Amino acid sequence: MYQPNALELASRKDKVMKSLTFMIDEISFMFKNERQFMSYIRNILMLILASLLMACANTKTQRKVITPDGEPEWLYSPQSGCIEEKEICASGEGTNFKQSDSHAKKSLASIFETKINSSFQFTKFNFSDSEVSEMTEMVSNKIDEDVVGILKASYIKERFKKDDLMFSLAAIDKDKSGTILKQEIARIDDEINHYFIQRNRLFLKKLNVLYHQRELLNEKLVIINGSGINSPVALSQINMIKLKSDGGEKIKVISLNPVPELFIKKIEGILTDIGYKLNRENDNNFLLNIAYKEKEEYLNVPGFKKWSFEINIESKSNNGKRLGGYIISVVSDGRTKKDAYAKIRDKVIEEFEKNLDKLNLK
Repeated sequence: MYQPNALELASRKDKVMKSLTFMIDEISFMFKNERQFMSYIRNILMLILASLLMACANTKTQRKVITPDGEPEWLYSPQSGCIEEKEICASGEGTNFKQSDSHAKKSLASIFETKINSSFQFTKFNFSDSEVSEMTEMVSNKIDEDVVGILKASYIKERFKKDDLMFSLAAIDKDKSGTILKQEIARIDDEINHYFIQRNRLFLKKLNVLYHQRELLNEKLVIINGSGINSPVALSQINMIKLKSDGGEKIKVISLNPVPELFIKKIEGILTDIGYKLNRENDNNFLLNIAYKEKEEYLNVPGFKKWSFEINIESKSNNGKRLGGYIISVVSDGRTKKDAYAKIRDKVIEEFEKNLDKLNLK
C-alpha cells in the first residue's frame, strides 16, 4: 500500500495554507461587517479541516500500487502482501518455486543484515588492532547465528507464476521473532552484569563482545517492534574497568603432568593480561596447579574416535593453602585424538576465562 512520505505531506500542507490565504483575501472584500466575516471564515475552516482529516484517513485506501491485471500487488511492493502490524515481508524470484522460496527468505534476511564495522566502538587504548579484529569476527559470527535463529520463524506466505518465472513472498511474524530477540538480549544482559561486577580487566574482551552483540540485536528488535531495550551497562562504564589486581603479584603455573602446550600458553597470556607476573622461581604470591586427563570412549562409528578430556585447575597461596579451583570436562570426537581436541580447544579456553573468579586470586 502507498503511504505518503514526509516531503509529500509537507508539500500538501504548504498548498493548503496558500489556498486558505487566497480565500481569506478574496472573501474579505465581500464582507464589511467584521463579526459576520469572522463567523463565515470559522465555518469555512471547520469544513476544510474536516475534509483534510477524511482525506488523510483514506490516503492508504485511495493510493495503491498500480499492477497489471491478474498480478498480486506484493510482486511490486512486498510489504503490501503482509499485515503491517504483525508481519515483515520480502519477495524473491526463480525458475522454480524452490528457488524463489530460497531467494525470498534471503531477501528477508537482508533486512536484518549487520554492518559490523560502522557499529563498533572498540577503544584503541584497551585493545590492539589484532584484538579488535578478533572481537569483530566473534561478534559477527554470533550475530549470524542469532539471525539464523530469528529466520527459523519465517515462512512462505504466497506464490505466483508469471510466464517462466516463479515468485514467492516470505514473511516473518513480528511477535515470535521479537520474543526470540528479547530472550537473547535478556540472556546477554545477565552475562554482562555477571562479568561487570567482577571489575576485572580480564573480562574486557568478553564484555565488549557481549555489549556489541547486544547492541546489534537491539537494532534488529527496533526493526521488528519499533523500539528497543536500553542496556543496563554503558560501553564507557565497561571500558573504564581498572585492573582488579594492584599489579605485580607473582604467579607460577605448574603442570602436574603433561598438559597441551597451547593451553598453558593461552592461560599464561590471560594471567598476564590481568596484571599478574609469571614467575618460574619459588617467591610467588600464588601457585596455579594444572592436571590433565584424556580417555578414549566407545564410539560405534568407523573411522572416528571419541575422547573425553578433563582439566583440573587449582589455585593456592605461596604457603600451600588452597584458594579455589574447578574442573573443565568436555567430550569430542574426530579421526584422531588430535582432531578431537582441536574441536574443543577454544571451548576449553573459554571455560577457563568464564570460571576464573572461582580461583579466588586477589
